[in-house]
Amino acid sequence: MIPLLGVVLGTLLLRGIGAMGGPWKSWRGALVPPIGLMYVLTGMAHFTPMGDDLARFIPQGVPHPRILVDVAGAIQVTAGLALLTRRWRVVGVGCLVALLSIKLPLNWIGAAHGLTVRGPLPTPPILRVPLVILWIAVLVWVARAPQGIAGTSPDSTPSRR
Repeated sequence: MIPLLGVVLGTLLLRGIGAMGGPWKSWRGALVPPIGLMYVLTGMAHFTPMGDDLARFIPQGVPHPRILVDVAGAIQVTAGLALLTRRWRVVGVGCLVALLSIKLPLNWIGAAHGLTVRGPLPTPPILRVPLVILWIAVLVWVARAPQGIAGTSPDSTPSRR
């Protein structure tokens, strides 16, 4: 829930700056830096002792769970940085949506078994599914290029001069 709060507050702050003439004049533009930073920071956390907690979410019998956690962290860091660029944003979103889709059942099972990550209270499974769906929806919205970004609207046709 803390990452969600950080993204919401960061987006509101940047959008407020945009309303006063700053560069974040759209909600999408104001959302990109906080969500990118959130994925970079949460990805980096995979390489701390928190990664050991995350490895417990991987089912028994899957080889090298800690390496899988490190790979997931590297994907999150790289994709979070990719979100900050127009050129790589769609690729970053695709990687994060795939990763979220893979991690959702693991989070559900872990929460159902009372597994925690650096805290006494796990987020209940009933809240995890809507949160992941929200993150996926937000990422897909961020990946969509705003209309007119190339100087044309989607339904305009080139002139024949």
